[in-house]
Amino acid sequence: MVLSFIKSRCVDSFWGAHFGWHRALKPGSRNDRIDLVGASRALLAAPRFGAPDADPDAGQDGVLPDGEERRVAQGGRESRPSWRRSTPRKRILMTGSSGCGRRQNSESTLHRRDHMKQRQSVARTLAMTVALSASPMAAVAHFQELIPSAEIVDANTGNQVMLAVSFTHPMARGPVMPMGRPAQFGVLGPTGREDLADSLRSTNLDGKTAYRADYRFRRPGDYVFYVEPAPYWEPGEGRMIVHYTKTVVDAFGAEAGWDAMVGFPVEIEPLVRPYGLWTGNLFRGIVRKGGEPVPFAEVEVEWRNDGSVRPPADPFITQVIKADAAGVFAYAMPRAGWWGFAALVEGDRPMTNPDGELVPVEQGALIWVRTRDMG
Repeated sequence: MVLSFIKSRCVDSFWGAHFGWHRALKPGSRNDRIDLVGASRALLAAPRFGAPDADPDAGQDGVLPDGEERRVAQGGRESRPSWRRSTPRKRILMTGSSGCGRRQNSESTLHRRDHMKQRQSVARTLAMTVALSASPMAAVAHFQELIPSAEIVDANTGNQVMLAVSFTHPMARGPVMPMGRPAQFGVLGPTGREDLADSLRSTNLDGKTAYRADYRFRRPGDYVFYVEPAPYWEPGEGRMIVHYTKTVVDAFGAEAGWDAMVGFPVEIEPLVRPYGLWTGNLFRGIVRKGGEPVPFAEVEVEWRNDGSVRPPADPFITQVIKADAAGVFAYAMPRAGWWGFAALVEGDRPMTNPDGELVPVEQGALIWVRTRDMG
């Protein structure tokens, strides 16, 4: 319904100029998306867009040629202005039910009418922007990525992994959002907690700041890598975003410690060993906040697209599931590769955005797991 309304009100050239609406979401591009903030500004910058009752004789500035006045017919009750041509060179403003007419200053009349049109246009603009922000095409999920070069380390892979840390939209392959330096980056291993913040090095990903780190395993065990990113301001949603993220790597077949909890404010506790997974396996977990299960928490799921899949429609980009009353969710992963699970909850306290305003916070509990095909 939103798209049909837009088509009836807009022309292709306007959308092409202000929205990039006709750009297809291509697997090979990370930057194809609709910028709602830019769209809103573009619409507000064009207050006459979609204004009703536009006079066909008026120029772009809304003023009739040759200083013509306008004629308004009124009956016994107040009515909307009615436009018709009286003479080729002038328009007369007629008022009253007696049929007697009087001239009014044409400049002030034009000013009042143009002001009314601008107010109506701004109201329509705001309504359209809200409708666009609620449409599936505008809804693309943010995911904090923490991806190791291998989820299982053995004699064949060597004893070192590279970890890629970025903030992006994995199924849509972008756009990438710039990251500040993470507040925490570390690992829980056989010897306890290890701070790896000093191993982070910044890198450029599609023109935005991301991070990389290398880690060398010294003994068998399961290693829970984790990151707490710097809060990210999302102006399109009017909130700060913090996604507490982890992933598990098994080193040399120990298979012990994969369910260790980092202690984040919000966190997913895996109920299924998060490595050694076949395509089609069911992944289950508990969403916890402050250590307690979150009943009926909403969990978003995305596959990290390698460019081989083009979603047939927007709802295929992000899968959405709800946990049960005990905070437990489950999802069967239909394709080989990396899968991200993001449980999103409201933060208890607001944060200050870059403009110094207190705004709500989206806290995300994320875990990344990998599936492989048989054969």
